[in-house]
Amino acid sequence: MNSFKFTKAQQDFVKNINPIHRHICCYGGTGSGKTIMFLSLLIIKCGLYPKSTHLVVRGHSNSFKETIVKDFQRLEMYNLYEANPWKINHTDYTISFANGSTIQCVGSDQTHHFRKVQGARYSTIYLNECSKLQVPHLFGSEGIMGRLTQGKVVITEQEAKTMQDGSYHYGDVNGVKCLYYELKKQYYYDFNPPTKAHWTYKYFIQRIHPVTGHSLQGNKNFYIAIINPAQNPYSTANLYENLEEQGSKTLQSLCLGEFQDIGGNVMSRDMFSTYHQGDLDQPWISIFATIDVAFTDAKQSDYSVFCVWGINENKHLYLLDMWRFKGRSGTFDKYFYQMYMKWKDGFRNGSSGLHGVYLEKIRNERLIDELQVKYGKSLIKDTLPRSKDKFSRFLDAQGFIEQGKIFLPNIDVQIQGGGFAKDFLETFLVECEAFSDNPKDYEHDDIVDCTADAVYVVKTLKRPMLIVNNDWQSFVI
Repeated sequence: MNSFKFTKAQQDFVKNINPIHRHICCYGGTGSGKTIMFLSLLIIKCGLYPKSTHLVVRGHSNSFKETIVKDFQRLEMYNLYEANPWKINHTDYTISFANGSTIQCVGSDQTHHFRKVQGARYSTIYLNECSKLQVPHLFGSEGIMGRLTQGKVVITEQEAKTMQDGSYHYGDVNGVKCLYYELKKQYYYDFNPPTKAHWTYKYFIQRIHPVTGHSLQGNKNFYIAIINPAQNPYSTANLYENLEEQGSKTLQSLCLGEFQDIGGNVMSRDMFSTYHQGDLDQPWISIFATIDVAFTDAKQSDYSVFCVWGINENKHLYLLDMWRFKGRSGTFDKYFYQMYMKWKDGFRNGSSGLHGVYLEKIRNERLIDELQVKYGKSLIKDTLPRSKDKFSRFLDAQGFIEQGKIFLPNIDVQIQGGGFAKDFLETFLVECEAFSDNPKDYEHDDIVDCTADAVYVVKTLKRPMLIVNNDWQSFVI
């Protein structure tokens, strides 16, 4: 059986951790090996210290099966720490070791489980993809950060024999003489760097506490380093080229591991909620599209954007699909037809089909007339108000966004008809975070327009609309 080995970058990172470090952070691009490195460290801790307790936190519990559990299974194949086998509970994703150690996994969206762990004690808390965690879940009065409180652990003579010399002691614990150890308490963090508006930039780079605002400069408890996919010999082939196609800011975050410059700090990715593959199997009140059209073909920097949305019974808004492309005429017709054919029947499971495509009328009267001739007036809607300036329209939608009522797909969600959320998710988030009240601060705002329009549709939707246009067979592009 092959043995597990750290990459050179992982080895260098681990070697530089020393006993004074309480906050240990590794950020960088996707596929660089951050997660499996930290999970390996937790497994090693569990093997060295019987009955130790550790916690892994992610933003959403549904993602554990496809991420953390798969990585644990990979490490199990490598027989990492063979002397201390473990079992995974596939219901609550607790990993239990033969020597009594445990690693508990919880999503911050699991209110009941999250409150349970707030009453527990851990020696290590690993905040996986912490850029997707909200500040109140971490630093607030009921935040998870305060649970790093596992104290002295009493062990038997037999358990002491499995430990390294010097890692345990004989002394007084609660008035009783016994063998015990006390682990150095540590936080692990990893993430792909978002924009400079995010709390991770403030906390790890500017060294400012995101709640109190106090300076953390000079605090030697922090160890912060970067590992990128270029340093991982097992990283996905053609990653640079694939991310480059999604834009410079996506490349910065997911390949180069760089925080991106931002506009006006009005939106951040932690305002959005996340959904997973199984969440698509639910009743939909409406499925519709919002479109922002490139003003002219001549303006080559301008984009057209199609966003397909679903509204569920709670009137929450789900981004189901997205197209973003340059140009207006021929290219627009091709992608519109693709979008229509892909979503005209909804999820083909008895749910609503595509009931409306919304465009702003003032600049698009001729285009709307053409689309209504091809696809029907019942489908092509020209009811979006654009009487306000762009930033004012965003402000109308801001409260809806800040309440977490917009759900974006997790990166591994498979899109109906082909493709994955990773093809457009980071592009969506980067543009939203770059938006400000000063148009000079950002290059594009097409996605923000589509999002604000979608919120308007939700707010004005009075009843389910289950209209499906059945004349699509006659359409020829």
